[in-house]
Amino acid sequence: MQIKELQSINQVRLLKDYYQIEKHLEWLEDGKTKQCALQHTADKVCFQEACGRLNIDKHQETDFIICHQILSGTIFEELIKEYKLYRSRFMWVKAKSCYSLHRDFSHRIHIPIVTNPSAMFVFAESGVVHLPALVHLPIGKVYQVDTTQRHSFANFGNTDRLHLIGCV
Repeated sequence: MQIKELQSINQVRLLKDYYQIEKHLEWLEDGKTKQCALQHTADKVCFQEACGRLNIDKHQETDFIICHQILSGTIFEELIKEYKLYRSRFMWVKAKSCYSLHRDFSHRIHIPIVTNPSAMFVFAESGVVHLPALVHLPIGKVYQVDTTQRHSFANFGNTDRLHLIGCV
């Protein structure tokens, strides 16, 4: 199974904490996505170094383990600690865009924050898999996704989607 529901989450607090810190975040944009790292390495505090395709000659995913100070006291800090996440980040995927098929080095935790019913994972071997909770944003779920399998993400909707993503 590629997607496993782990727990329900307080969606109101998730949105409240996100909007309280949003103006302080520094984003990396590539036309399809907008990302901001929530963790950094011991040697460099940066909101973008853990974003996008990682330069594995310079860092491993597991190097990004220190929460940015801005997360202190937020639900995001709690979730990162609870699930022992590393290289966590916020990721917006713009409406009407998608990734190429790829495999990640590890499983990912995905926590939808803002979404629409047409934002979907696509797994090459098994067709299209949609996280049912994405349909109803107020429900709020934490998912473990096996992204070591060939997959993509497509936002066929008319609005952008935002997830907290972290490696496990």
